[in-house]
Amino acid sequence: MNRQRWAALLWVVALVYVVFYVGGQASSLISGLWPSHHEEIETPADPYADLSPVQIGQRIFEKQGCQSCHQIGLVGGTLGPSLSNVGVRRSERWLQQQLENPQQAVPGNYMPSYAYLNQPERDSLVAYMRSLNQDRQGLETGHGDVPQAMLAAAPATQRDPALIERGQQLFASNGCTACHIINGQGGAVGPNLTREGLRHRSDEWQKQHLKDPLSVYMDGPAAGAQWPMPGFARLADAELDALVAYLQSLR
Repeated sequence: MNRQRWAALLWVVALVYVVFYVGGQASSLISGLWPSHHEEIETPADPYADLSPVQIGQRIFEKQGCQSCHQIGLVGGTLGPSLSNVGVRRSERWLQQQLENPQQAVPGNYMPSYAYLNQPERDSLVAYMRSLNQDRQGLETGHGDVPQAMLAAAPATQRDPALIERGQQLFASNGCTACHIINGQGGAVGPNLTREGLRHRSDEWQKQHLKDPLSVYMDGPAAGAQWPMPGFARLADAELDALVAYLQSLR
């Protein structure tokens, strides 16, 4: 009698298991065929979907912190060269190479490689930099009032007027106007110097830059590297001081 009861109990347990198993499978099948009442998770929208390549490049420029080293419109760091009007100074090919391997053109310079960005991102960065032309230089064009905070933060302006005038003469006689614009006059091979005195460059930096332009952007010797600006170490110390006084007076 006990054996029959145990057998019956086992049959009941087996039947209950089968009922629950079949019911679960059926529920899963119905759920797959019948629309769920839960909201679907939306894929995040492309943040660059409605932006032009230039606008995308500007976003990447800001995200990568490029302005911590480079100035645009007098705003930014001073570790690297100004990028105002860089679009008329550098070719698309040069900019691409500089992003991928900055040490190739100028070994030992401070700029890191951005080869980790994908090609579309680098293309957009180049498009943005190529857009920085003579019409997009902000205060460096000489138009508009300079904010008082910017003037207050700039190096001192108390300089001998005669020394400034002598520096202006040397600037012209040494052909600097062929490469640099001041108040709309001059060439665009180099950065716009209309408000050079507001860049937060020290007199010592300016003087070293005149002697050996590339050295101020290098971590070590700059021997053999190519750079558009020639050095003026041949000038007398007093002449270099006059040039520095003139450059620092430009604001």
